[in-house]
Amino acid sequence: MDATKGAGCDEQVVDLMTPIVEQELQTGHPLLATVMPAQVLERQGRLDEAVQALQRNLGTGNSVSVNVVEELAQLLARHERLQDLEELTKRSYGQYAVGKLIGKLEELGLTDAAFAVARRAAADHPMRGPAHLADLLVRHGRPDEALEAAGPLLADRDCGCYEQGPLMKLVERGHLDTACDLLAELASRPPQLADDEDGRMHLAEWEEKLARLRVWLLSETGRADESIAILEGLTDDEFYLRRETLAGVLENQGRPDEAIAVRLDREPGSYELGDLLIR
Repeated sequence: MDATKGAGCDEQVVDLMTPIVEQELQTGHPLLATVMPAQVLERQGRLDEAVQALQRNLGTGNSVSVNVVEELAQLLARHERLQDLEELTKRSYGQYAVGKLIGKLEELGLTDAAFAVARRAAADHPMRGPAHLADLLVRHGRPDEALEAAGPLLADRDCGCYEQGPLMKLVERGHLDTACDLLAELASRPPQLADDEDGRMHLAEWEEKLARLRVWLLSETGRADESIAILEGLTDDEFYLRRETLAGVLENQGRPDEAIAVRLDREPGSYELGDLLIR
């Protein structure tokens, strides 16, 4: 696609893509069949047709293509079609588009409108919406409110995935104490899972995710010794890439000999080890 951009051959591109599009639609994989033609239509200035092409293949009911929703949201945001973008966010799958609307409103200086959208998203989409509101509050220097907004993320979830975004935003903005408070709150609320093999597996995944976030946050807040202690107290089965993570923390703390020793203990021929040795 990029190779033909501006080359004046969009019609030929469409002709070449037509059989691919038809095949992809028949096999039930609309992403390629929808997104690429829409991109060609957009660069031809045929915006309404591009929007319609994406809208036709969003999916129905519970079967929605998240990638197509996100592509449509990006297209509408690029061209400041705010009303259409807002309508998209109000649909059942609007949680996948709301971030683009909030970002575009911020970019245009419409902060109050961005907050209104974020608060509505937090109410309408409890799985993802609170993260958008928390991120927005952090970006505008309101970390305590962000911590409160992130509260719903801690309920009815099984992995801690959506808390990571607000945590990173808090650290990026220098609100380290609030980030630590959010992580402590997360740790105090383990997911409620069935006491069976599947439940125990998900709980182990959650515990590893929590440990990974804790290691990262401690390193970011100047408490690397605690981060190292956590990693040294875990097994490789309990923490994926434990040795690699430990070596990275040691290296960042100016302890290359220890980092090399950790890597030599497991993978003497690795690229990362070679990189360490020649620094």
